[in-house]
Amino acid sequence: MGYGGSNKYANIFEAKANQDGSENIKAVSFMTGRSTNLNYTVSIYTNLTDETNPESGTLAAQKSGITTYDGTYTVNLDSPVEINEGNKFSVVVEVRNASGKTSYLAYERSMQSGRAGYWCTASAKENQSFIATPYGYWDDFGKARSCNFIIKAFTDNETQTPVVEVESVSLNKSEMTLTEGKSETLAATVTPENAENKSITWSSNNEAVATVDVNGTVTAKSAGTAVITATSTNGKSAGCTVTVEKKQIPVTEVRLSESTVGIVEGSTYKLTATVLPENTTDSKNVSWSSNNEAVATVDANGTVTAKSAGTAVITATSTNGKSAGCTVTVEKKQIPVTEVRLSESTVGIVEGSTYKLTATVLPENTTDSKSVSWSSSNSEVATVDANGTVTAKRAGTAVITATSTNGKTAGCTVTVSKKEIPITEISLDKSSATLTEGETTTLVATVLPENTTYGKSVKWSSSNVAVATVDIMGKVTAKSAGTAIITATSENGKTASCTITVNKKDTNITITEVRLNKSTETLTEGDTTTLTATVLPENTTYGKSVKWSSSNVAVATVDIMGKVTAKSAGTAVITATSTNGKSAGCTVTVEKKQIPVTEVRLSESTVGIVEGSTYKLTATVLPENTTDSKSVSWSSSNSEVATVDANGTVTAKRAGTAVITATSTNGKTAGCTVTVSKKEIPITEISLDKSSATLTEGETTTLVATVLPENTTYGKSVKWSSSNVAVATVDIMGKVTAKSAGTAIITATSENGKTASCTITVNKKDTNITITEVRLNKSTETLTEGDTTTLTATVLPENTTYGKSVKWSSSNVAVATVDIMGKVTAKSAGTAIITATSENGKTASCTVTVNKKDTYTGLRDVDGNWMYFENGNVNSDYAGLVNYEGLWFYVDNGTIDWGYTGLADYNGIWFYVSGGMVDWNYTGLTYYNDVWFYVSGGMINWDYTGLVYYNDIWFYVSGGILDWDYIGLTYYNDIWFVISGGMINWDYAGLIYYNDMWFYVSGGTINWDYAGLIYYNDAWFYVSGGCINWTTAIVDYNGAKFYVQNGMVDWDYTGTVDYNGTTYRIVGGMVV
Repeated sequence: MGYGGSNKYANIFEAKANQDGSENIKAVSFMTGRSTNLNYTVSIYTNLTDETNPESGTLAAQKSGITTYDGTYTVNLDSPVEINEGNKFSVVVEVRNASGKTSYLAYERSMQSGRAGYWCTASAKENQSFIATPYGYWDDFGKARSCNFIIKAFTDNETQTPVVEVESVSLNKSEMTLTEGKSETLAATVTPENAENKSITWSSNNEAVATVDVNGTVTAKSAGTAVITATSTNGKSAGCTVTVEKKQIPVTEVRLSESTVGIVEGSTYKLTATVLPENTTDSKNVSWSSNNEAVATVDANGTVTAKSAGTAVITATSTNGKSAGCTVTVEKKQIPVTEVRLSESTVGIVEGSTYKLTATVLPENTTDSKSVSWSSSNSEVATVDANGTVTAKRAGTAVITATSTNGKTAGCTVTVSKKEIPITEISLDKSSATLTEGETTTLVATVLPENTTYGKSVKWSSSNVAVATVDIMGKVTAKSAGTAIITATSENGKTASCTITVNKKDTNITITEVRLNKSTETLTEGDTTTLTATVLPENTTYGKSVKWSSSNVAVATVDIMGKVTAKSAGTAVITATSTNGKSAGCTVTVEKKQIPVTEVRLSESTVGIVEGSTYKLTATVLPENTTDSKSVSWSSSNSEVATVDANGTVTAKRAGTAVITATSTNGKTAGCTVTVSKKEIPITEISLDKSSATLTEGETTTLVATVLPENTTYGKSVKWSSSNVAVATVDIMGKVTAKSAGTAIITATSENGKTASCTITVNKKDTNITITEVRLNKSTETLTEGDTTTLTATVLPENTTYGKSVKWSSSNVAVATVDIMGKVTAKSAGTAIITATSENGKTASCTVTVNKKDTYTGLRDVDGNWMYFENGNVNSDYAGLVNYEGLWFYVDNGTIDWGYTGLADYNGIWFYVSGGMVDWNYTGLTYYNDVWFYVSGGMINWDYTGLVYYNDIWFYVSGGILDWDYIGLTYYNDIWFVISGGMINWDYAGLIYYNDMWFYVSGGTINWDYAGLIYYNDAWFYVSGGCINWTTAIVDYNGAKFYVQNGMVDWDYTGTVDYNGTTYRIVGGMVV
């Protein structure tokens, strides 16, 4: 008896009527197994139209319910169903458990009892018993398995043969004694001999002690007593009391928690001993010993105490003498550094000066090195050398840290103040000048040194304003004939002077100067530019035309309009000369004209070659006279199809298409499409899996032809033929059918004429055909814990008259189990032999090796490549960060990408990766997806808004991202900086609007010390304390007094103003 594994089962019957030609179905029955409390629905279909579909007729009756026990279950119909003689009808049973999962119905099958020579044979015909498939159609179970489901219909046909019920069941043993793990098979005898249904159900009242399978095989599980009961379908039973005795399991091994241990003098370490196997029946106590108690001792609990430097072996010994040892290495006790102290915790120094810090390492008796390493948190502010000498670089704050060899630190905050650099000198661009009444000239004052920390504005004054005046910008105006000294004075009193001589204005105004709009110009051969000449003074009474000339017409020419034409490489001076001989020159440098590469051409645009061959491409760079390099680089769009070397030689790799591209140094390209065709590989040999075979008339066997070599490009199909079709035929698939006794040669021929043959001997058919062999589809199999595989058993010969069902068994169910369908389940690591046994004792086996399941998730070194594993398998799709031994690595396509430097997202956090690893020490900017991000401590710092120093430039970061659009002020290290285009604008000097206030900025920062006038957007503003002072006042600026109204010089005002008790006369905004 077996069990089906669907939800719906059916048997088809043919009615045998009473004398009146009809009979009535009053009840049906079915037999369940393995489960109780099943929801069932019984349906009866009459007048079937399709013998292969039990539901193809008329639904005549249906009834549902719940089973209350295992075994045969009878269902009485609410109303009888009338059927006529010869009518085909079906009984369909659908069963489900409470959770809706698959339940089972029993079926009759051939089997052998434990009594030698006793057989029970079941058989079934086509279109009798069916099982529903998950795909919506019915499978003929009787035809496939020679078995019927135990589904019956009961009618009122009085002419039926009376059912012979089982009267009693007896067992071959009433008592049995087994040792844990052992098995023995009970044999059940049913009386009377002619009972209609001799099926037996086996059960155990204590499966923790002993189990029993469907064949009556009892397996001892654990010590105790269990009753094994054999029950017939009508409830008759017999029992056997099984006593299971404890299996004696000796200690086979002792294992220690560690094989080697390193500890320090005076410390202890607890070793743990494990006695194996786990289920040993021996004592699990161990005794501990040390082979060198001067080095290390061990107590009864395995606690090792380190005594002195050296080596000792600690041994744990079981009661039966099994032992395990641990080598203990005791090291001298180390006294680590616990603290570092500096001579100062804060220091203030001036730019350019130095200061010596002293570090003290504690405790005094440390066994570590007392050396320290020095570092600065901001080396742009202050650096520190290996001796602790701090050098001040620029104003700001830096923390100088001393770090011991074991990482202990102490810091000193160093504040560097700006070095005061006074003005030492003022120089003017002119020491004297001669003007005519009404003329002007602008003096330029240079304040030295360049890096002075004082303001660079100067105050201008005239010794004689009747002769010449000077404004705040140094512009001198000649008033009347005479001499005046113009003086520029710095804020610390340094002066420089220029003597101005003013001549009486002459009505004839001569040309005093010629100016060109350019003093130098660089052109390329063939280029032109036009120079403009200005004749001064503007009011000259002389003609303003000039004559143009070139010092080297081979290099550059000039026409009468000042248009310069570059001729050849070199230098020429272009001169404009006024009518009275005044001149001005422009030095023109002519550079060689560059002729770039405009095109690359290949010798071929398409090429066809065969796998393994080569082809030489030639690249021509145009134009011929290019001044660029004529070298090209070669590349392939698909190096698996074709590669190309530096000389343009193409090598065909495999069939396909690739574009070979030649690229010039300036990026011009040309391509050739290379088509690689398959290399013809002919068939050299055919082999068959058999050279001879013996069959019985009617039997078949399939020959398998192997065409060699494996990589032939010819078709691998073969043509089959028989030398004697009266003896044996062969179809196009190599299936040989034995026809009559004799010999035939079966030949397989390839498309190029290669052949292989098998001699077939056909024997006369015997009417009683016994099973001669059982074959499995696999002889070995390797599984991982939890895996399954299904073995298929083939009973030979095909035409045996014996049943083809087999019994499956495992030599080690702890390693692998097998069910009645041959499905093998891997349980634990080890080896088990799965055996299929035919009803006449023929066997076939498969050795199953079960490997420990690999559940590892993380990185592994695979032949020098670090790969990412997930549950024991390489995850080639993974891209992201992985933690391994405390370090974070960047993985792409399942492998550590050592070349990657950039950002990586992990659990919503962006980390900075350098050379394939998260760089926790990196602080700075990094470029990713066209955006610059600010990274600190290895991660994007989304909270940071402020300045960042990167590649010698200060950038403005907002919310962790470089803000290129920001224009305004930002506060950093007690200083306000002006930002434009995302960077500090060190060159800016002027006003800037921020938080509803106007600030004065010079040299990139707010100048809080400045007080005076500032020119901005065509207006003069009064600035004091770094901001526009919107007051109304009289303001001194560069030796003059100005009238400021609402923060701005009022140039339109003329009148008198009372200010601080003084009345001032104002003309055009200035005090006169």
